[in-house]
Amino acid sequence: MEMTIIEYYSCQHQEHWLREIGQCDWSAGQYLHQLLREHRFHALLGAKSRLLLLTEGDSLIAFCTYAQRDEIPTEELTPWAGFVYTFPQYRGKRRMGKLLEHVYQLAKADGFPCVYISTDHTGLYEKYGCTFWKTMRNAQGDDYRIYRMEIVHRDYSSILGSTGVEYREAVEFSAERDRSFLQDDNRGGKKQMKRESVSP
Repeated sequence: MEMTIIEYYSCQHQEHWLREIGQCDWSAGQYLHQLLREHRFHALLGAKSRLLLLTEGDSLIAFCTYAQRDEIPTEELTPWAGFVYTFPQYRGKRRMGKLLEHVYQLAKADGFPCVYISTDHTGLYEKYGCTFWKTMRNAQGDDYRIYRMEIVHRDYSSILGSTGVEYREAVEFSAERDRSFLQDDNRGGKKQMKRESVSP
């Protein structure tokens, strides 16, 4: 069955996908589930932020956010790929690369020079074309490694292990959509968040 990327807030059957996210064994994933359930996702991450789901039929393979804000308390860095998670049974096949390519295409369409990722992992995001930038502290004072995915012409077939033709067709619909990413009606209501390490 073909894998498809969908956006949580523009898809049907949100209750089904919310339940699937709730099956995540990662505490940060459970926190994301809580934000969705309590309708606080956009208030915390930004009005234009998106939750991307990699699906296969009714199964959720992986998810991540394309967000204006992340756990690092700064308004200067944006956008972020956050809450990066792949369910255990799908790991080892670089499924997360499909979501990161989608994030890359969204950021490119929005005119950003790079995408930021905060993590406590070393040697994980390099294989997806990201480079370590520097260490920064989150809202709780913990050190996190900040990676950047530069927006340049990139052929992701070598990263994903295939030409990804069917994948590209599945994600084209969103690359031309929201190009006013930086406008956020909730700037004045910024809240601190706590998110643990990624688990692709």
